Amino acid sequence: MKYILFKIIAVISLFSVFPNLLKGQTISRDVNPSAAGFFSAANGSLSWTMGETFQKTLSAPNTILTQGFQQPEAANVTLELTLFIEGYYQGGGTQIASVDPVNYPTLSDTITIELASKDIPYSILQSKKTTLSTAGFASVSFPGLVQGFQYFVVVRHRNSLQTWSATPVSLALPKATYNFSLVSSSAFGGNLAPLFDGRYGIWSGDVNQDGLVESTDYSDVENASQIFLSGYELTDLTGDGLVESADYSLIENNSQLFLIYSTP
Repeated sequence: MKYILFKIIAVISLFSVFPNLLKGQTISRDVNPSAAGFFSAANGSLSWTMGETFQKTLSAPNTILTQGFQQPEAANVTLELTLFIEGYYQGGGTQIASVDPVNYPTLSDTITIELASKDIPYSILQSKKTTLSTAGFASVSFPGLVQGFQYFVVVRHRNSLQTWSATPVSLALPKATYNFSLVSSSAFGGNLAPLFDGRYGIWSGDVNQDGLVESTDYSDVENASQIFLSGYELTDLTGDGLVESADYSLIENNSQLFLIYSTP
């Protein structure tokens, strides 16, 4: 009992002589510790971490792991795309403003951009919704953990055929770019619609988003055109706010082409 009491007095005396010992741990608690703790009392608090002796960073698609004290924070990677929507295209590198042409005259529509693994089974690893301009420009920011890896780029639009990039795209800082509008071979399987001025666009007509342009989509557009449906509608393939003869003609042609989305 006397021995234990002696040790307690010795420890208290040590901290009285060397008070700075209590301030020895100044590393932020934002760490990857093997053990840690936090204690508080009326007169103060104490946090402690026991990091690992050696540090090593391992990375793979969608994952960064650091063994040691500090986890790195990678900068976001920007992906910029150029693409047109077949039914919206007006020529000269422009397409219609379908959402609200009065208040948003340069906004064509919204699209979803996804990153798919370059390896079987080509799983979707990242997905972001963004805007597509009337000039065919879209930009989206992905977490820094994708930096330095390759992914298939997937584009989805509310009444168009899902479209994949022809090959995996390398995402590097500060940004990566990809153009779907210049050649049909920029899409996997050459699955792009030829536009009237030599450019290419994603196929219009997949109204129900089942990966096909066929009779069901045809019926949806036909029925909407007969009741003169107007507004921001899925069946408005031309994006002009009306479902009428132009939309009917477009779906009639495309449904006869046996269009289906093409993936690796």
